[in-house]
Amino acid sequence: MDRISTNFQNFVDLVSPEFRALAEAAARNAESAARTAESAARKAESAARNVEIAARNVEISARNIDITARNDAARAEIEEKKKRLGEVLFAIDGLSEDEAMFMLQVLAKDEDQLKVFWELPVDKKLRFCRVFLSRMSYCPRDI
Repeated sequence: MDRISTNFQNFVDLVSPEFRALAEAAARNAESAARTAESAARKAESAARNVEIAARNVEISARNIDITARNDAARAEIEEKKKRLGEVLFAIDGLSEDEAMFMLQVLAKDEDQLKVFWELPVDKKLRFCRVFLSRMSYCPRDI
């Protein structure tokens, strides 16, 4: 029995440093794995923030494209109204050519008034021109 006990003690003494080294290596590996997991979690959080930022940027870009498209459409509409303004003004019964010419020059420069003019019914356009001309102190020349 003493011999078995001595042999076992010798075995433990011989193997114990190896087991200790294995345990220490396992502990180091566990710490390294924990640090790697923490790093991966930080990277995942960063990636998630980047995805959120990219999504917001796409949304902002889409809104900007929509706004630009609406502005372009509004600009094209104004330009079309300016092109047709002369034919409409010169066709208004009761408006002289000089008055129509003056209104053409003024309305082509004042987009707000141009919009108001176009929104009026046809039978109100002459009255609009008369009021506008009187406010501008228009004095027709004698030709």
